[in-house]
Amino acid sequence: MRKVVRSSRTEPTMKIDPKSNYLSIFLKSVVGGIGWAVGATLGFALLIYLISLLFNQLGGLPLIGDWFGNLIEVTNQASEARKVLPK
Repeated sequence: MRKVVRSSRTEPTMKIDPKSNYLSIFLKSVVGGIGWAVGATLGFALLIYLISLLFNQLGGLPLIGDWFGNLIEVTNQASEARKVLPK
């Protein structure tokens, strides 16, 4: 009796028939890419929404705004100091 050796490789999730024409392969790839992009965009938007909700509940948004304000102030001061230096 022969042993059946299974490969550790997983099967591809999207099977494309090698006999398919190029247009069919192209359209399947385009639709798959658009689906991936829409899913990633919606997931990122949901993540940002949940993080902003959390910060809003914790009262952390003013802290972040103050931090960005300080960062902009320091950047402006450094920019003004550079203008004073001779070239």
